[in-house]
Amino acid sequence: MASSAKIAALFLCLSIILSSCYFFPSGLPQPTDFLSLIGFIFLIVNPKILKFLTQQLFARKFLIGFLSCFIIANIYSLRFYPDVTFWGAFLGIAYIIFNLAIYLSFNFFSKEISTYPMFLNSCLLCAFIDFISTYVQQGLRGSGFMNNPNQFGSHILSLLIISILFSKSNLVSWKTILIFALLITPAIQTGSKAALVGGIPIIISVAFSLIFNIKRNLFLLFEFLKNKSLYILIILVMASVVLFMFPEQVEKFINIFSNALDFTNQRIESSVNESDSDLWHGRNIYLITKLTWIDWFTGIGYYRYYQRLGETFEIHSLFPSLIVISGVFSFIFFTLFVLFRLKRNINFLAWSSIFSLVLYSITHQLFRDTNMWIILGLMR
Repeated sequence: MASSAKIAALFLCLSIILSSCYFFPSGLPQPTDFLSLIGFIFLIVNPKILKFLTQQLFARKFLIGFLSCFIIANIYSLRFYPDVTFWGAFLGIAYIIFNLAIYLSFNFFSKEISTYPMFLNSCLLCAFIDFISTYVQQGLRGSGFMNNPNQFGSHILSLLIISILFSKSNLVSWKTILIFALLITPAIQTGSKAALVGGIPIIISVAFSLIFNIKRNLFLLFEFLKNKSLYILIILVMASVVLFMFPEQVEKFINIFSNALDFTNQRIESSVNESDSDLWHGRNIYLITKLTWIDWFTGIGYYRYYQRLGETFEIHSLFPSLIVISGVFSFIFFTLFVLFRLKRNINFLAWSSIFSLVLYSITHQLFRDTNMWIILGLMR
């Protein structure tokens, strides 16, 4: 692997580690975004890698179709909507191109199997940061080091999927299991119903993979216990020390987990009574009815699209928002692009990853989420 690719992998790993650490208000670039961009730049400075990435992009006709519709819609909005500024239209285009760069970066490394352990270690460190954040978090719904619980829930779901895709050759590795264990408490503490429901397919896929390959997995487990016995002993000793020397802190953590679990159960039980359970109005999907027949084909652009349609909040659903922002053709192209990933990745793991994203995207916006593009990039 070229030296520039190794440096790019380092920056992308750092971006994963810091992906849940927000230093600025939502909507502004975070440190993880700058690290990802630097990683992409180190990739494209290599002519061979740039040629490879270009070939990969042009081989994905549906993705090009979606990007074209999105860019045209933002240019169209600048021309025909007085409220749209040049800067607003530019930001909409720039952000989707940035996510394209993320997609291409991880699509490149999806074929570099030797980098998988490095990326998996990054997921593990990020999961540890998320776990620590639940301990310092105040309130019933945890947002970690991000700006709100829903962002944190989306991040946790994505991190689970990314860690699985980076360890697909060995699902029972201790790192994968530890990542799952570390993210249980943060996931519950977010109180995000969509994230918890979205996580069901990926958890089922892991369970089935373990069951269907039980002989191999038992052998790997035995090898792990034999080769890592010293590390296991050290962890057990450290855990015992913490339990006996810091009982109050342990009790505090147990209370945090218990309260979060009770609160999340209450949210799930009362979900039908919450305003956002009404997808049509609670998630602002009804905004598609305000489009003119021309807007259905062209979209109205990304910049403050919901305010231009008389709403205070954006559409909290992926596919309807694509229709409003960039037209019905962008919706078709993006749907075909996702379906084609299923065709090219005929395995239960990839299908459950896509299904998890689709479930979550029913009630949340995802197309501008870099984690979604990382997941899509890790598939052929």
